[in-house]
Amino acid sequence: MDQDYLDIWFPYHPTHRRGRSASTYSFARAGLGKPIRSKHPYSFAYELQHRHNLVKRREDWEAAYRGEALPQVNLAADDSSDDSSDDSSDSASESSVADSLAATGSSRAASPILGQSPTRVHSASPGPPPVLSPLARHRQAREELAAVRNLRVHSAREKLELMRLGPRAAASARARRDEIVSPSRRSRRQRYGHIDDLSEWGVTDIQALIMAGFDVHRLKNNIPRPLVDRRQVVMTVLAGGPKGKEAMWKALVLKMTSYIRRLRRNGNFTACGSQPSSVEWGMTFGYPHGCPVDIEAHPQNELEIHQIRKSAEFKMLSGYHNYLCREYAPHSYAYISSRVDELVHRNVASPPCVDSKFTTAQIVYSDAPKMTRINRDIAFDTFEIVTPFGDFNPDTGGQLVFPEDDVALRLAAGESAMFPAGTKEYTFAAVGRNEDHFVLRQYCSAGVLRWLDKGGRTDEEFDLFATTSDEHCWEQMRRQRGLGSVRLFSKLSELV
Repeated sequence: MDQDYLDIWFPYHPTHRRGRSASTYSFARAGLGKPIRSKHPYSFAYELQHRHNLVKRREDWEAAYRGEALPQVNLAADDSSDDSSDDSSDSASESSVADSLAATGSSRAASPILGQSPTRVHSASPGPPPVLSPLARHRQAREELAAVRNLRVHSAREKLELMRLGPRAAASARARRDEIVSPSRRSRRQRYGHIDDLSEWGVTDIQALIMAGFDVHRLKNNIPRPLVDRRQVVMTVLAGGPKGKEAMWKALVLKMTSYIRRLRRNGNFTACGSQPSSVEWGMTFGYPHGCPVDIEAHPQNELEIHQIRKSAEFKMLSGYHNYLCREYAPHSYAYISSRVDELVHRNVASPPCVDSKFTTAQIVYSDAPKMTRINRDIAFDTFEIVTPFGDFNPDTGGQLVFPEDDVALRLAAGESAMFPAGTKEYTFAAVGRNEDHFVLRQYCSAGVLRWLDKGGRTDEEFDLFATTSDEHCWEQMRRQRGLGSVRLFSKLSELV
């Protein structure tokens, strides 16, 4: 097997990245039957065997197409095992096929390809199955969804019928529906792949999320909507603009969108921001000094960021973010308010906006889905508030997705969502190719709060002057940060 053929039919596994440790030479060794030095040997070996089977099958079909061999199909399961004359009849039919091929002068061999002689031979070869694109797979899934919609309960008559049959029949119907509509419901990794395939083509609409097993929530009548867990603890809040000020909020969204577009057009994002295609301002934990500092803007971004920070629209938006946090997470807001006030009193850094209780503001240009993985070090970061801007259709893209909870939020331009970003995985679904989607985030930096917990000392100062008891107390405090953050969450009964 030549090297070019290996490059085509043995693509690189996602967990086995190409580099000095995983080069084409590894795949050449696999083709020669030599051991593979892989970081993930079991999954990679399975993937390699699967690819080898596909290559072997394609070689068989190509050989049959060229007339070099006849593909054999074993349908012995259709024959009756009680009939003793099957073997003789099948062998006679096989010999007759061989005689007919020899009489016609065909070069095809009647002997089977895979060793043992089958009981029935089909001379017609349908060909390999077609390879579907992600968009074609999405359309096929929608057709399958339409075919099994009768399994859903839409009327009172169907509900009574399922109640008469019992919960086992209802569970069986749901299992059959999930098996057809969302086979990845049992595997989060497959579900992530399903969403990524749809987002790549910009077709992650509300129906696709429902097909993937997500509960989609949307804003109604511009009334803030809190989402709670089983203990009735408020985990997420979906909100629009201030009540009774819809026209003013619409003008604010248009003005902020123009600011952000001008920043992206004139700015430079190669060496700024903690994410690709992002820019931020406010406080951060500065290295190598190990203390809070003001974020230095890129020279090309300095004028645009200054205009956004001093604009009345951003001040109004920041005030609304603080209002949401104060109303729906009062304990967390009191905690971050005291910490930010202490930072301002020490005069070490300034928040992104005057009178704001968040340490950092960030603008993310989400051209593709951005997934924030769980980070245990920032589990005490309390809540984060995001507001999307831009020109996009919220029904076909830009939804805020929580993969761990199977929950998605429909966020239009100007609508906000508050959630504990330090303890939640989240992503924004991709928008269309001719659409733009900007997300403005406000959050509290973990490093800044950690500096305050150390008594306003840097890591070097703390390690130099800390006693053994201080280090022990610090380690205990680090272990309790996550639980302490959860205890600050408010229950729904406390908000009424």
